[in-house]
Parts: sequence; C-alpha cells; structure tokens
Amino acid sequence: VRVEALAALGLLERTGAGFANAPEALTYLLRGSANYIGFMVRHHANLVPSWNRLHEAALAGGPVRGRASHGDATEIEDFLMGMHGNSLGTAARAAREIDLGGRRRLLDLGGGPGTWAVQFALANPGLHATIFDLPTSKPFAERIVGAAGIGGRVSFAGGDVTEDELPGGFDVAWLSHILHGEGPSTCRAIIGKAARAMLNFGLTEMRLVAPRDGWPNPDAGPSASGADVVLEQ
Repeated sequence: VRVEALAALGLLERTGAGFANAPEALTYLLRGSANYIGFMVRHHANLVPSWNRLHEAALAGGPVRGRASHGDATEIEDFLMGMHGNSLGTAARAAREIDLGGRRRLLDLGGGPGTWAVQFALANPGLHATIFDLPTSKPFAERIVGAAGIGGRVSFAGGDVTEDELPGGFDVAWLSHILHGEGPSTCRAIIGKAARAMLNFGLTEMRLVAPRDGWPNPDAGPSASGADVVLEQ
C-alpha cells in the first residue's frame, strides 16, 4: 500500500521488477544529494505532536514543548541540517550581493550549522567569521565548515544568546531567523548584545521572518512578531 501511495505521489516509478525512485526523489529525498530536504521533512514530522497540543498552549498562554534546538540528538540534527538546506541557496546569493568590503570579522549570531558564516567567508576571502550558538550546534557547524575547506577562517563559540554575553571585536553582525521567535524585550536584549559586540562603526544586518499576513501592514498588529515590534519602535 505504501509503495502504491508513493507512486501515486510521483516519488516512485514502476519498473519491470517493481518500483524505483523517481528523478525528484533521487534529487530531493536521497541522503547525500546536494539538494536533500529529508532533514526538514523529518523536522516538520517531529513538530506534529506539538501541533496536536495547540489547544493546551492556547489555554496555558505559553509553549507546551521545548525548542527544537534542545531536543534529542536526532531531532537536533533534523532541525539544524533542515535549516541548513533551507538557507543554503539564499545565503549564497545574499553573500554575493551584500557588500562587506573592508570588513574583517563577522559574528553570525545564532548561526547554527554555520550556513551563513560559511557563505559570507567564501564570498569575502579576507573575512573571518565566528558562529555563536548553543554548544549542541558545534558538531554540525564543524561538518559544514570542514566541507567548505575554510576551517582556518570560521570558528565556533558556544553559548545561549538569551542568557550569555557575546564575544567582541567584530565589525559585522549577522542575525538571521533568531528574533521572530522571541518577545519584544528579549529581541531588544539580543540586538543590544550584538551592538556591544561591535567595534566602532560596526555593521549589523538582520534577516527576519515576515508574518504571512504581510507585515509591515499596520493592520497586522497583534500577529506581528517580537522582532517586528522592535523594529517599528
């Protein structure tokens, strides 16, 4: 029944001997493929039990689960490597288009597996980058940095951006997908820490997740994320 369903979805093709992976499955669902999305597929599957408790969260007025970055080893891999796959193409394009000429040290705040830090370093040969994230991210960052062959220019510093102060001496800070899940006060604190980590005339860039209702439409109001509120103020 399962193979018939997969064939109906176009992920398998019938052959004389039975079934074989369709080209799309070989491209996106075969682990080891450069375009593999299986980590993110599993990450979304890992979230299903939490969505089943949405009514509890609504009644409690707060989360009923821990963050994906604090899960077990398999869930952490699915989350971090899923985010890597989702961001890789965008990061490569952005790194080519954002002018970091003359900048020497970049702080990738909440950088996870180092997707953005690596792409900025590849696009800017004189740039050194530091990934700051939870220690559980380090093995995955080392994997991505090692594969890029730039271990001498990209390092990892472990810590929790919501609790710890940051290393200093940077002239660029990159914040991608770390503010939208926080409230206004935490967003202010994170941005303040990033500012304190900068040398004079440092550059801070933020990449935000816009709500689906089309912020900065003022009618979005209550559904705007904490990061949006910070930037409006």
